[in-house]
Amino acid sequence: MIEWQYRCLQSISREFESPSHLQFMPALKMSKRGLVPVQSGSPFADFEKSVFIPDAHIPHLEEAIFEKLLQFLHDFQPQKIFILGDWMDFYNLSKFDQDPTLFGQLQKELNLGKFYLDKIRSACPKAGGIFLEGNHEDRLRRWLWKNPEIASLMALDIPSLLGLNEVGFDFIPYKDYYNYNGSLIIKHGDIVRMHSAYTAKAELEKHGVSGISGHTHRLGQFNKTDNAGQRVWQEAGCICKMELPWSKNNNWQQGFVYGYMENPGNRFHIVPVPIIKSRFFADGTYYR
Repeated sequence: MIEWQYRCLQSISREFESPSHLQFMPALKMSKRGLVPVQSGSPFADFEKSVFIPDAHIPHLEEAIFEKLLQFLHDFQPQKIFILGDWMDFYNLSKFDQDPTLFGQLQKELNLGKFYLDKIRSACPKAGGIFLEGNHEDRLRRWLWKNPEIASLMALDIPSLLGLNEVGFDFIPYKDYYNYNGSLIIKHGDIVRMHSAYTAKAELEKHGVSGISGHTHRLGQFNKTDNAGQRVWQEAGCICKMELPWSKNNNWQQGFVYGYMENPGNRFHIVPVPIIKSRFFADGTYYR
């Protein structure tokens, strides 16, 4: 039987060895009946497509990356879009020393933040949106707590200032997280380690389940298998410029993450996307 199957494969190989005969052929697997075609996967009927967009630090967004990311969103049409935090930079609300030439830009930043969210919504009009607050958005809360006279004004919270309700994004406060069916945590992140994937390891050990986070501006993945099963944590990179007014010569990686999440269910498949010189491959397409 094995010799017969080998000869059959040799025959198939000879028949299609000429480039003029090249065509897509079904994958083969061994069974009790010999070599049979592998059934191709169904089009993820029980899975939601999701995209995870990490730190943009508007107004320091890398425009060339965002333009191609919008095209990917339009092509991919995810069911969910996660903004992983630090969408805004809020440089003027920083407790650190500030460059006076960059002072007075807060309203401009907010206008740009709303503008880019509108662009995402236009690319994916039917997608659910989740906006996770990062430590840079949390600068607003810290500033208001130091100036409590106006802290109670509802118009001064992030959902109102960015018009999240208008563009269909739910809001998750800083240090809270989105729990995907108990198997995957999605958060901005509040841990930073020295190297790529070191933070992913720390986050997984902290939470004990798989997850995706931003915050570090690095791409890195940590996997762990023990008696509890196999888990993974993914650092998502960033889509901001590689140098910011407050940070130079950085060990950062631009990128984002997309994936497929079972619903109902708890299985998932996540795909990190490195971005090199504003170009990337995603879902079988080269965006350049």
